[in-house]
Amino acid sequence: MWVAIALACVACAELLGHWYMGSAPGLLRFLYLSEDSRNHRLVYAGLIDNTVPSALLGLVNGRARAKQPRRWLYGVAPLLGACVALLLPLYRDVWGASSLPWWPQDGGVDLFGLMGFNFITSSLVVGFFTYGGTQFAVGKKVVSRKVTKD
Repeated sequence: MWVAIALACVACAELLGHWYMGSAPGLLRFLYLSEDSRNHRLVYAGLIDNTVPSALLGLVNGRARAKQPRRWLYGVAPLLGACVALLLPLYRDVWGASSLPWWPQDGGVDLFGLMGFNFITSSLVVGFFTYGGTQFAVGKKVVSRKVTKD
């Protein structure tokens, strides 16, 4: 239940943040669309769109489900990664496709690659932070893949 609540909160915060950045020019919009001068990649866009939501969901997943079997715990990571990746089309709708330089204009293979890349990276980040969340679960001992009760 906590994971579903966290997913809803992260999705709402991300959509609200993208709506604000898309509608009001300012420092946040400038930072979101700023490029690295060496390789012309959008640094903060990937951080805001993918890494931060995935890390938050992973921590909540690990903390809330520390007593569950590892197979089930880490099996949820790709599902949460897919949820984070599926938020990308909603960002496009909030901003407008022509305003986002990272959104493929023609669709097709580029769109498939963008969604696939974001699915893989967000799933890996969720899995990493899920492990961290299990280690920081207060009052729960995790011993060699078996969970013992206090």
